[in-house]
Amino acid sequence: MQRNVEFKDFEPSKHFTSLIDRLTAKLEKNIGTFSPDAIHLRLMVEHNSARKLYTFSLTLDVPGKALAAKEERHDIQAGIRSVFQEIDRQLKKYKANLRREHWKRPERRQELREMKAEAASSVAEEGKREAFFSVVTPHLKRVDHFVRHLIRYSEAMGDLPKGNVSPSEIVDGALLRAYREFASGRSIPDVKNWLVRDALDQLDSVVTRLKAERETTVQIEEERAA
Repeated sequence: MQRNVEFKDFEPSKHFTSLIDRLTAKLEKNIGTFSPDAIHLRLMVEHNSARKLYTFSLTLDVPGKALAAKEERHDIQAGIRSVFQEIDRQLKKYKANLRREHWKRPERRQELREMKAEAASSVAEEGKREAFFSVVTPHLKRVDHFVRHLIRYSEAMGDLPKGNVSPSEIVDGALLRAYREFASGRSIPDVKNWLVRDALDQLDSVVTRLKAERETTVQIEEERAA
């Protein structure tokens, strides 16, 4: 985790800097499986001597989110503990939302529900799932935009019946395949291209399946007509 600590208009005591180190270490432990290079902690402590007041500003940048806390206290130790506690609370909420966000849409997809149940029953799998979404979340908006464009193009070319396939269906299928690859320990050097490739493969599979279904329907109708 990258860290930047600044003190304005006062010289901190060794005891105070040690407290910051302990609170930072605790927070870093709670961060979990996010890549350390993607985490940036910034702390600013400013002393207003006229008011005998300290202002604490703490931000934590994690993939896809910036967490922030601000506090004014006369007690310097109480103030620093308060902003770290607030950031820790926000971090836990963000991680919980991250785990739920990409599993709540495809209720109709039994395979994803089963994978969710398996992950919840295993500490190791839970860690893999959390790590997976910390890697892919920053790229999902772009992938979703790409899939929407690709579906519109496929519909215009006649490869897909209009409105027959939703972007969420393709993205969910790509996420399922990507998770399996990630969980197997495969190295992923370019996450965005990896997800785009899986989305392309998913759409190709859907197009092939629908084409085969149409051909079968036409064949049956021709046999009935004969």
